Amino acid sequence: MTTFQRAVLALLLPAALSGCRPDAKQTGLVATAEFGVFFGGQIQERSSIPFQLSKQKHGFRLVFNRPLPRDVPVNWELDIPGSAAGVRDKRGTVGRGRITKLGEGLAKAQTTQFDHTMSFEPGAPLGAWNIRVLVHPNELVIDRTFEVYDARARQAAIKKLQDGG
Repeated sequence: MTTFQRAVLALLLPAALSGCRPDAKQTGLVATAEFGVFFGGQIQERSSIPFQLSKQKHGFRLVFNRPLPRDVPVNWELDIPGSAAGVRDKRGTVGRGRITKLGEGLAKAQTTQFDHTMSFEPGAPLGAWNIRVLVHPNELVIDRTFEVYDARARQAAIKKLQDGG
């Protein structure tokens, strides 16, 4: 690479990177954002969560960089597998569809943390779910997919494999 090419690269690289979304931990109001299962005051971040109607709570925690100077709206979207018999997309593909559940809360002024807990409803679908959390005005702090699975069915399948079946 010539000196001229290196100089051009040095000038263009910062401009190219400026279009990337910075990590929520470095800008905005939120220092850290976690999603998972609440356990003993902590959040166990997981890529899969067993479907349980018991006392298990899952959700998210936002920790702010400093006490909030004012009340701040927090919005979330939970995208879950739908139960429609057939939903046709633009390409004509028939699938089960998706359902988006919206929620909102208010992180109060002078607080440094916002927790939102959820629990599964009877009949909630298994499969790939996605959670997106936005802090006002539009700071996306969580956007992740997780699997909701039947713990008993998974255990039975593991046992069957271990038994050679």
